[in-house]
Amino acid sequence: MIQTKFFGHACLRFGGTRGALVCDPWLSTVPIYGNTAVKYPFLPDEQLADALDVTHIYISHHHEDHFHAPTLDLYSRSIAVLIPEFEYASHARAASMRRSLNQLGFNNVIPLKSWETISVDLGDPLTLTLIPSARSRWHDWENSGLILKTREWTAINLNDNLVDGALLAEIQMRADRPDAVFVQGFPSTEFPGNFDFSVAEKIHIGRQKRGKVDQAEMVIRQLKPRSVIPIACDIAWHRSQDLYRNYSDKPTPSRFGPILEKRGLLVEAQLIELAPGDSLEISALTVQRPYGTLNYAGFRRRLRKKMTRYRELVAAYDAYTDRRGFDPRALTALLRELRAFFPRLFPIDAMVRIDFVIVGADAETLARIAFSVHGFEFSISNDETTDLDCDQEIIVPESIWLETLGGRLLRRDLFALCVNRQLKPFRPAVAGLRYFISYYFDFGDISPWVRISGRHPPANNLAGMRSMRTELAPHFLARDLSDEYASEKSSP
Repeated sequence: MIQTKFFGHACLRFGGTRGALVCDPWLSTVPIYGNTAVKYPFLPDEQLADALDVTHIYISHHHEDHFHAPTLDLYSRSIAVLIPEFEYASHARAASMRRSLNQLGFNNVIPLKSWETISVDLGDPLTLTLIPSARSRWHDWENSGLILKTREWTAINLNDNLVDGALLAEIQMRADRPDAVFVQGFPSTEFPGNFDFSVAEKIHIGRQKRGKVDQAEMVIRQLKPRSVIPIACDIAWHRSQDLYRNYSDKPTPSRFGPILEKRGLLVEAQLIELAPGDSLEISALTVQRPYGTLNYAGFRRRLRKKMTRYRELVAAYDAYTDRRGFDPRALTALLRELRAFFPRLFPIDAMVRIDFVIVGADAETLARIAFSVHGFEFSISNDETTDLDCDQEIIVPESIWLETLGGRLLRRDLFALCVNRQLKPFRPAVAGLRYFISYYFDFGDISPWVRISGRHPPANNLAGMRSMRTELAPHFLARDLSDEYASEKSSP
């Protein structure tokens, strides 16, 4: 029988007698998104052997909390890696995940087309069907999920692949009434933490933002699963200047169930909350909890103490912050290359503009890069010739900008690293343009440690990451995390 084990965030292991599939492995404590976030709750080191003992990997999409190069680097290069093919996207960006895996040395990468079904022999048969991104999610086309079937049960792993009615109907035709659906819990985003509000305002806005369960509600109402399990929401902020974001931007999964229950969604569906290391028997819907049930009461105070273990890593990672030497000529050349790489047309008819403002040590403006959409026409400029008013500004310190030119930061990380200013009332087109920029801003690079764009020596960053992971990244044993759990060790 295929056994299911959870290692935190979106990392799930489905294991048989002769093999195992791990989904979206994120095990190493090397931070993500330019040293802005880490996985929390932490995974005890005692669980690493199980998480690495697999024959297959599935990676749903390119975001660093799912495509985590410091973790992927721990696996054998001959392992089978399943990824979406994104056959519906014609841009070279669609091949970034495969090319990045090849750059890392993986030689058995298996792209799956939308709705393609394969059988995986883990000693017990497991059938996988790739769920593509919803067509209405045009701005988030590089995403996917899985339908998993065994003799005993059917499960759906949606992680960050947000659904609409049409996608759910397609899933329902193939999965009928699933036994378990792994659905995105409360999402963590740049808003409001990275916007230019006061800390008090951010915490207030964050409290209003919490409680958004629309995706889970759609899934439960249409698929009527026997159980729903929130995943892909285990993120926390570890740098001292960002600790407040654990108040403003991090709702706890413990609130998920009460909100679903209040909406009448748990009459026929059972909510199951998993902690890192828990095992789930899907057919019986029973959970084995080796450490007990997570206790989120007071977790932010405990986080503040545990995050001190990241001090050396933070200092080493952020050593670039004293860099100076902005070169306008280099920017001109970069913009010329970006115009050639970005798609010429925006996917929808819109009028929207986002500017990246590069500032020096004294806050003087060194350059302004305007990303604009007029109708379907997309343009990039570094002057004020556009006749559109700016919707958002991203204020980029000079040192951060310089580090994106081949260093340990991607330009897509600027949304997470820098102050965001909302200059006009927010519109969906603004979110669409943010996605659009993040997809193409790095010439196809999806990890700072595995550069495929050909513009930087790839070995240098990979060696730096390995040194950071080996020498500076903190480790947590189960005894270090005992205060994160209630006393009981197992529950149905």
